[in-house]
Amino acid sequence: MNRVQKSNLPGDFECTMNFNESFEIALSYFTEQLSIDFAYLNLEIEEDKLCITKGTFDFDKIALQLQSYEDKVKQHQIEYKVVEQVTPSVSIVLGVPLIINSNKIVGTLCFLQNEGKELSEDEIKKIEFGLKQIQCLVAAWCSNLVLQKEISKHQEKFDLFTENSKEIFFELSHSGEILFISNSWTTETGYSVEEVIGKNTANYVHPDDVKKLGVYLSKLIPNEKSNNSIAYRIQHKNGNYVWHSSDVKLIEKEGEFFYIGNCRDVTAFIEAQQEVSNQKEFYGKILDRLPIDLGVWNENHRYLYLNQAAIKNDELRKFIIGKDDFDYAKHTGRDDSFAKSRREKFTKALTTKEIVEWEDTIDAHNGERFFHTRKFIPIYNDDGSFDMMTGYGIDITESKRINEEIIRSRQLITNVIQNTAVGIIVQGPQSEFLEYNKSACEMLGLTEDQMLGKTSFDPHWKVIHLDGTEFKPEEHPVPLAISRRYSCFW
Repeated sequence: MNRVQKSNLPGDFECTMNFNESFEIALSYFTEQLSIDFAYLNLEIEEDKLCITKGTFDFDKIALQLQSYEDKVKQHQIEYKVVEQVTPSVSIVLGVPLIINSNKIVGTLCFLQNEGKELSEDEIKKIEFGLKQIQCLVAAWCSNLVLQKEISKHQEKFDLFTENSKEIFFELSHSGEILFISNSWTTETGYSVEEVIGKNTANYVHPDDVKKLGVYLSKLIPNEKSNNSIAYRIQHKNGNYVWHSSDVKLIEKEGEFFYIGNCRDVTAFIEAQQEVSNQKEFYGKILDRLPIDLGVWNENHRYLYLNQAAIKNDELRKFIIGKDDFDYAKHTGRDDSFAKSRREKFTKALTTKEIVEWEDTIDAHNGERFFHTRKFIPIYNDDGSFDMMTGYGIDITESKRINEEIIRSRQLITNVIQNTAVGIIVQGPQSEFLEYNKSACEMLGLTEDQMLGKTSFDPHWKVIHLDGTEFKPEEHPVPLAISRRYSCFW
């Protein structure tokens, strides 16, 4: 992973404690305050080693003798206070095993003196005090090794994750400069990590998205997780803009603020959303312009959609979304009897899974009465679960009035026909008798029942010309009038 600058991302750790320096200071206590000529510290845990010397002796000349002495100290696991000659002029006056967890020896501490120098009782007491400090440092060193190994494991996992993830991980300063960014940035945008470190993110964000990104970042609360993501466009090196979505957290550390986060390519998702939005707008225009009422409801009979024909008032149509007919009745001051009736029809369609059709009568405030034929059509998913209820209504007021007018006109004509003294017969296109009055029956000498089913071609009539010849079928006045489309007289 490229680390051009130190990052505060979770995968980056640093040990701030310098153990070499700390041990050197501790050994200086013995060599400077207690007149120990040479102090030697040797620690070893698996592959981790630490060797510190303090004093004027040439360590290389006495290294082998010290190693042999260390083995004795470790074997006895006790302070080894017997003086042992290392060279004719140098002797070991004290050897101490360094132990952690009560029984594990991780190293030794040895003190060497020039020939003829011995430790006083007071010096030994002070050495015992200094040994306690050394033991504390050793314990801290061992704990630090364990911690560093755990950190290293996490670091490897973090590096492996960031290197193999398509998501981009980043760290920004509080003013927006890029402090750290993962290598997936190069894969996704074409820019190298090196060329963007220290640059402001605004250089790579679409101009129309810079402001909203700034607003998003300004609303973040330090050290608190945000539940909101932001979608914006990042410029590819080839000039194109690619949609990305980011989750960002504002961090406060030792009085400094910075952002850490990740972003991922959501271009396909955004384009799919746009396609859905375009389709919704397209079909919405069609549905809104249909001359019939259209509606969609959820399983609780609450409106999900209504077209303009259903409710022409835009504000009222927006109000009803998410509500039901009872809310509509209350809002408009209408009696809710129509809502109760519709609820019964809705419930029936929902439970029977069948289309329910009925006729609505609506009395307007101005006294007019309107008629609609309506249908509830339940829609179910492939697994049989309910999806939505659709419905439509057609205003049949005008056709109903026309039908009523036709009925009244027909009744008037029938009354005129039946009460006139002239014989009248109404025939169909096949010359069949459709209607006749009493005068016609009397003139023809037949009862109304006998007239039923007769035609102009019935032999019973024995229709002949003035010269006595019979009428041919095509010469009868009814088929002639129909074929010529004007009145025939004979």
